[in-house]
Amino acid sequence: MEEEKSQEKILFVDDEPNLLTSIKRNLRGAYNVITAEGPDKGLEAIKNDGPFAVVFSDMQMPGKNGAEFLKEVAEIAPKTVRIMLTGNVDQETTMQAINQGNVFRFLNKPCGKEDLLLACKGGLEQYSLIQAEQELLEKTLMGSVHVLCDILALANPFAFSRAERVSEYACALGERLGFPDMWRLKIASLLSYIGCITLPEAILRDYSAGKQLGPHEQVMFDEHPETAKKLISKIPRLGLIADIIGSQKKPVDEEKLNNKDPLTLGGAILTVVEGFDLCMSQGLSREDAMKKLSAKPKIYAAKIVSLIPELKVQHQDMLLKSIPVKDILSGMVLAEDLMVDGDMLLVPKGCLINETIRKRIMNFKQQGKVPANLSMKIPRELMPAST
Repeated sequence: MEEEKSQEKILFVDDEPNLLTSIKRNLRGAYNVITAEGPDKGLEAIKNDGPFAVVFSDMQMPGKNGAEFLKEVAEIAPKTVRIMLTGNVDQETTMQAINQGNVFRFLNKPCGKEDLLLACKGGLEQYSLIQAEQELLEKTLMGSVHVLCDILALANPFAFSRAERVSEYACALGERLGFPDMWRLKIASLLSYIGCITLPEAILRDYSAGKQLGPHEQVMFDEHPETAKKLISKIPRLGLIADIIGSQKKPVDEEKLNNKDPLTLGGAILTVVEGFDLCMSQGLSREDAMKKLSAKPKIYAAKIVSLIPELKVQHQDMLLKSIPVKDILSGMVLAEDLMVDGDMLLVPKGCLINETIRKRIMNFKQQGKVPANLSMKIPRELMPAST
């Protein structure tokens, strides 16, 4: 049986060196095989030599059995396909392997070359499916999310500008905290204010300015995460993301937070960065913002608040300049409220310009409703050459 050698790596873990030698000999030329003697060396290989497409593990090993080992593999490398090698496939072994290690397939020992080749092929095919699904979620779905963000930018530019800042902060903290599947946190943060599409823009502006909202206005504002949750939960595969958005401002569950439960950690991150951005928009210093959030540890997780000094505050390293509307580019930030018709807010101060908002400004400019020049905060790399 001829097999084209795969570039993806496959790891075999067993406490019998002779068996590992035999497996490597049988698969030579067909697959890229690495072996490790025992679970501890197996984990070292995954951390140092990964990623692996497929991991095979013996069930009966001293110190840590195969189910326990594969459970750790699932936590370290969740996309890796896990296959159990065992000579004792009883019900208890099967249940433990499935429940703890989320095993894709069982292989009886001793197993011949043909069985090994077929198992490797099946594992690699499953890995390809997982990778394809991940690409669909991270790329195709992200494109749809950006369309929703563009709609939010047009319907409520104030909410959009806050979501852009919150997303950057959330992703920075998520990377620092090892958030599982960062694409989920990115989408959740980008859509965290989409529920504000139902709010009068004045409510969000007053809230951001630190003004006391009336009782009915406060209720309306407090409902925006739940509104977003209901909207997003209707989109296939975004259920967890919807739950993360809806969990903002919920009491912190320290145990789940420390275990990196994505729902708990995601909600806690969004809560902290939303609070931090609010403090910064009200003119507080970073130190005062931390003090304010730290005063409410049941809402703002202390573990996450402590990382605020690492955040790069948006718009700080930018040059303030008045430039012609035609020279406005994506990535610039509006430095003053852009009003039209006297009292209509077209784009709020602090809004990060994207192509949708730039086109909106240009369209109103053609109607003579926008001044020739606008005050912008400009990243140094976007400064006009003449500057």
